[in-house]
Amino acid sequence: MKGLLLSRAEWRFAVLSFLVKITLFWLSELVVCALDQDRMIGQFIARGFWPCVFSFALMNGLVISQLRHWLQR
Repeated sequence: MKGLLLSRAEWRFAVLSFLVKITLFWLSELVVCALDQDRMIGQFIARGFWPCVFSFALMNGLVISQLRHWLQR
């Protein structure tokens, strides 16, 4: 269980990278879907927002932090 706990710096890194990913996803959705509504890909991007939020949170909170611990050893 000790390995799953994150330090303050690791939490900061995870939250900051999560926010950057969400911002980039939102901007791409804005550019692709809102500005050109005729593209079919806009529907896929709009449907994929919440699954991406969940996977980004999972990756940043658990997977990436564990990989960083493993690489530092």
